[in-house]
Amino acid sequence: MLNIDTSLLQTKNILYVEDDKDTADEVGFFLQNYVSDLFIATNGQEGLKLFSEHKIDLVITDIQMPVMNGLEMIREIKQLNKQIPIMITTAFNETNYLIEALNLGINKYILKPINLKETIRSMSQLFEELETIDFGYYLDTHGKIIDMSLQLLEYMGYLEDDILGQSAFDFVKKYDVERLQQEFSILKSGIALENVHFSIRKKDGTYFEVLLDAEPIFDTTGDVVKIYCEVSSLETYMKSKKKLEKAFAKEHSLRELITIESKIAQSIAHTNDVESFLKNTMGVIDKYGNYAFAFISIKEDRGFRLVSQIEHEKLDIKEILGEVFTFENRESSLCDKCHDILKNQITIINDVEDVPYFRDKEQFLSANIHSVLSLPIYSINNEKIVGILSLFFNKIHNLLKDEVNMYKNIAETIALGVESIEMRLEKEYLIQELEYQANTDQLTKVINRRKGFELLSQEIQRSSRYNNPLSLIYLDIDNFKSINDTYGHKEGDKVLIDMCNHLEDILRLTDSFIRWGGEEFIIILPETDIEKAVLIAEKLRKELETKTNFTASFGVSQYNEKDDVDSFLMKADKNMYKAKELGKNRVMYV
Repeated sequence: MLNIDTSLLQTKNILYVEDDKDTADEVGFFLQNYVSDLFIATNGQEGLKLFSEHKIDLVITDIQMPVMNGLEMIREIKQLNKQIPIMITTAFNETNYLIEALNLGINKYILKPINLKETIRSMSQLFEELETIDFGYYLDTHGKIIDMSLQLLEYMGYLEDDILGQSAFDFVKKYDVERLQQEFSILKSGIALENVHFSIRKKDGTYFEVLLDAEPIFDTTGDVVKIYCEVSSLETYMKSKKKLEKAFAKEHSLRELITIESKIAQSIAHTNDVESFLKNTMGVIDKYGNYAFAFISIKEDRGFRLVSQIEHEKLDIKEILGEVFTFENRESSLCDKCHDILKNQITIINDVEDVPYFRDKEQFLSANIHSVLSLPIYSINNEKIVGILSLFFNKIHNLLKDEVNMYKNIAETIALGVESIEMRLEKEYLIQELEYQANTDQLTKVINRRKGFELLSQEIQRSSRYNNPLSLIYLDIDNFKSINDTYGHKEGDKVLIDMCNHLEDILRLTDSFIRWGGEEFIIILPETDIEKAVLIAEKLRKELETKTNFTASFGVSQYNEKDDVDSFLMKADKNMYKAKELGKNRVMYV
């Protein structure tokens, strides 16, 4: 049993648009038992065609569909009929679409997976709300009734012959007549009216209070030719007002949560580390939410470390729980229910006053904190808690099911952000590590020949383009073969490593130190002419001579426009060999 009044639905024609066949079959089979006519389309284009061909009282549509999506169809339908009520079916991961749909003026939305009973209830409630826009009629410029809806006629108890041609002022209370005649003169001048309050007489002599909206109708010359009036029963309006206010409050709350989730999701791609992401998340919650207090903590080996909190003049969670806190015992927890977090359960405290143990309860109550919601930020991939989001309300806040689901979605989005950023950082690290391995000499940890050749080509191109000086040092460790032969390759490797450690500390950040092969190395010196390059080479030579038990010979050359990579290297190489021939441990240049 539905226990829902579906009598209004039995007179309505419904357009249902859904691209998933199984869903469409299930929902369509259910709906057809409650409505007058049901039209089903598989995409927005089909839906728009059916809407144009039939009298439709309500559109229910999915958002993401092929050919034409739900939002595109809604825009087109609103061009044809601005007043048509529209409901959308949506999942929480479609929050950006939902915000756009709300801006297009949809009336209600149904969360997926679709609850059929709740769908019928929502449809019935929607039509009840729409019925408050009750009755319409037309007046001529003398105030006589020239047309009236059957619905209003029936409500007043009259036949058309009783009404048409009569003055509208004959059907209102006497003390309203003069005021309404003044309002009528305003209408005749071409100005519309809203929410004019008066009483209408029924055929049985009783009166009912109404609110009137009226607008003048103009001819092609701009003259007022008649007046359209629409009245709503004040009694019905007042009864529905609370429902509407409640629905608006719920929608407003969900809109806030949808916005928060959307903004958090957007920040994932633009944040470089987890801690910054969580701080940004708290900033979004503070900006777009309505919370008295909130904080985010992240799981570490010692417990949960506070990352960020909304500033509060009376509360500082770091002072209350410490910068790192746990839930291992009652004393270290905030409240009795906190242990639920460790089981991946949401903690909901509707009224702090009712909780037997709530740490510093009086401090929270004095800060006007009455309700608490704590959500585990739970990593689905790693199946572990990565953090906690805690939100505090300054009123007793009884959460609705839709709100709880939306909060869960926010927690999942935060978890997704944490995982995505960690994976991205890991991927970036792996890429950097692979690049490092590919470009680095494994023994000395300086740039290898492959990468060095690439860097030298780039610097030559840059020097040619901007006419900047570029120099090159070619060095070779003296007597390296005898070191290997006498002391072994292990000692030879130590010499290579020791030399690189000494020389790298002297070189500039813009210089490139490259192992060219064996005991030979080159140093690329951008923005450096031959004189400065010789001074640098001499400094390097002295460093080895005075601080190690080995020496090296250096050849220096400067790039000119006739050089390519090979000729540039050859000049430096020849100078290095001249240094060898002249006794080693020296710098030679041309």
